Amino acid sequence: MLLAALGIWLAVAWPYDWSLSALQSLPDRTAGLGAPLIQDVRDVVVNLLVFAPLGCAAETVATRPLLRTGLLAVVLSTVLESSQIFQFSRIISPLDVLVNGLGAVGGALSLRLGLASLKRVRHAAVHPGLLLIGGMTIAAGLFAWLQQRFGAVDSWSLEYRLQLGNEATGDRLWCGEVGGLVLTAGGRTWTESAFTWMPRHAEGGDPCTTWRQTAVPPVDLVEAIRRSGRVRVELWARPSRLDQHGPARIVSISRDPDTRNLTVGQDGPDLVVRVRRWWSGSNGVRPYYRLANVFQADKPVRIVVEAGSDSTEVRAGEHALVHQHRVERQWWLLLVAGYEWRSSNWELPLALAFWTLLLGPCGALTGGAFAGRGGGTGLTVLLCAMTGAVGWLALRVTHVPVGLESLALMPLALTLPAELARRLMRRPSPTSGAA
Repeated sequence: MLLAALGIWLAVAWPYDWSLSALQSLPDRTAGLGAPLIQDVRDVVVNLLVFAPLGCAAETVATRPLLRTGLLAVVLSTVLESSQIFQFSRIISPLDVLVNGLGAVGGALSLRLGLASLKRVRHAAVHPGLLLIGGMTIAAGLFAWLQQRFGAVDSWSLEYRLQLGNEATGDRLWCGEVGGLVLTAGGRTWTESAFTWMPRHAEGGDPCTTWRQTAVPPVDLVEAIRRSGRVRVELWARPSRLDQHGPARIVSISRDPDTRNLTVGQDGPDLVVRVRRWWSGSNGVRPYYRLANVFQADKPVRIVVEAGSDSTEVRAGEHALVHQHRVERQWWLLLVAGYEWRSSNWELPLALAFWTLLLGPCGALTGGAFAGRGGGTGLTVLLCAMTGAVGWLALRVTHVPVGLESLALMPLALTLPAELARRLMRRPSPTSGAA
């Protein structure tokens, strides 16, 4: 349990930017004073999940009242939350303390119910093959649905207008020249001349005095994108200077700085692209895409963005970035508040974690069934490995995108929980006594 608490502290305290000078900004970082009570619904989910292992650890030490486990988590969370007053990047919220306590209670309750389920399966002596086939069928269907929805762009709003050179609210002005805009979706093409534009004027006497916005939302375009599930944006942009940040909006289909369908912008010399998807949030930042050192002052660069449910490709001059939307590798983006896409050395461990979360319950129940029927390690490993491999093959045959590495990870995600549950639930060997 101590190791679980230490691990939680290391995870919560990152990026370890403690400083006494952070006390000066404390009012702005305190929920209810200068910061909102809830930053994001996903933050609540993360807080629940982070403290669930503490509840599991407390339950393994000794079965105790759930209220006691919750109070233990609240005390630990209070200490952790108090330490964040010295960190510039952290928000102090009493709600986090409550949510963390609920997460620990949820973890303890989940483990308690899981063990009870394993005992019932063991005593019922259900055939392990039935559990494997049924569990894999449900898991494969859920994975296919997640993969299909993971990068979907059918959540685009029909109400946002198209802007060139700024945000709809006028506070992300971009200085430069943009042209050659072509948008393609569903076999149709829209150019600048296809829209009616309203010139708008920047405030404060900025040298970039005008930008443009469509008179009405581009409903036909967005409907075509939602139906086809893909959009291609082509343009060229010549920035007048490199000290533009925010990012400054070159092209945007949005309502305000936090709500968008699409944004192509400049952040210093870098190109930033945000696309709204089912999992990206209304701001399109889970993840967003950045190409470094694309822009040079007063030099045009051709930009192409192609975004679909299966992949996103961003090209600017000689620079290119391709992101394949693979649920088993990038499921963790669903829980991250904002993440700039880049290749990760953690993809394979995270893929194993994904398959373990998806297939682990099925494997554990199967292990309980093996324990009830007196099955050994060899049979458990063999059937779980075969079922995982067949499940992977079935996904590939039905054209559901799944990586080659999952051919090894899926059987592993079934086998480890199954063998652990089998050993945990196996009946004690009868002892022979003297006659």
